[in-house]
Amino acid sequence: MSTKINDDSMGLEIDGRVIATASFSEYAAADSRGAWIVSSYPGRLFTRNQAITGDGARGAARRWLRR
Repeated sequence: MSTKINDDSMGLEIDGRVIATASFSEYAAADSRGAWIVSSYPGRLFTRNQAITGDGARGAARRWLRR
């Protein structure tokens, strides 16, 4: 499992397959601070820490590994 983190995007790969991605949008949140949009939860907004752990990319990886 590898995580690639840049300033405005993140990706999680397992065995060479992209499992989840997250991208930052400064316009995503109404508070003008922006938010991270995770591919496995397109309807939810995350902080950077949430996007990396918890329900974000790592949560997507845990669900993928359970299959």
